[in-house]
This record gives sequence, structure tokens and C-alpha cells, in this order.
Amino acid sequence: MLAAFTAALDALRKLGVEIVEIDEPNRADFELSNAAGLLVSRCEAVPFQNGLLGRAGERSYRPDVREQVAAAGEVRAVDYLEAQRFRGELVERMAKLLGSLDALVMPTSRVVAPPSELGDDYLLVLSQNCIPWSFIGFPAVSVPCGLAGGTGLPAGIEFVAAPFDDGVLVALVSAVEASL
Repeated sequence: MLAAFTAALDALRKLGVEIVEIDEPNRADFELSNAAGLLVSRCEAVPFQNGLLGRAGERSYRPDVREQVAAAGEVRAVDYLEAQRFRGELVERMAKLLGSLDALVMPTSRVVAPPSELGDDYLLVLSQNCIPWSFIGFPAVSVPCGLAGGTGLPAGIEFVAAPFDDGVLVALVSAVEASL
């Protein structure tokens, strides 16, 4: 996967894109975004689901969804508010960072795509690099960038831009697709 990602970066460099390594977002940002994003999304889904299906509708959920809804009902308000506070701080830091860069680039996933029958087992692992951008509402896009060494499974490259800079993302993914 890393080889496919590196090849995509090399292709962008050949097209004149300047790639600069930076220190943020850091591992803690990703870990906190994933935890806070899951907490917030589950808590916010419960009132929607209750309005749609009523509280009795829980019986129609798949077991994993039923567990998530039950867990969301146990979240303390202070934890929800702390997650929202972190969201606001991360929005500010990433907006400032993207004020000096056109976009962030990273592998879409930290692991090679699993066989489709194992997809549910890998859902959180596969989405770790994607959740922060949904959590803070920044535009992001992922495209294939090659096959992961020896597996024949796809690797992806993800680009993130500042709000309303979707055109930058379209240009970057078009360049990757054209060059690979």
C-alpha cells in the first residue's frame, strides 16, 4: 500500500505539484477525531432514529446498530460537549493549516483493503484516515492509486482541502487519475 501511495506522490511531483511533509494533523488528532466522531455521530443518530422509527423501532435494528444506539444512550452530556469542543479546536487548527497549503494528502486507509467478506471486521480501521474530515466538515476525496504489493487489492490516496476548496480536490484527483 505504501508503495502505491509513494508512486502516486511521485506522479504528482512529476506534474509539478510540490509535496511538503508537515507535523500536523498528528496521530493524536486522528485518534481523538475518530473517538469523538463516533461519539458525536452515535449520539446525534439516536434522536433521528427515534423520530423515524420510534423507540420501539430498536427491535428492527441489526444487533450491531442496536448496540451502538444503546451505547449512545449512556454517553454523558459532558463527554458529548467535550467532543464538540475538540471539534471546534480542530476546525480552527486545520483551517489555519490549509490557509498555507492547497491540500493535505495521505493514504485513504492505513491497511490494505481486506477481502469483501471481511469488510465489516475492518470498518473502523479502514475509515481512520477519513473520519476526521467528516467530523469537522472539510471536503475530502479518495481515488485509487494502484494495487497494494502482491495482493492485487486497491490502494487509495486521499486529499483534504479547506471548506469551499473543492476545485483543488478535483484538480488533484484528475491529475492522479490521468498520470496513473
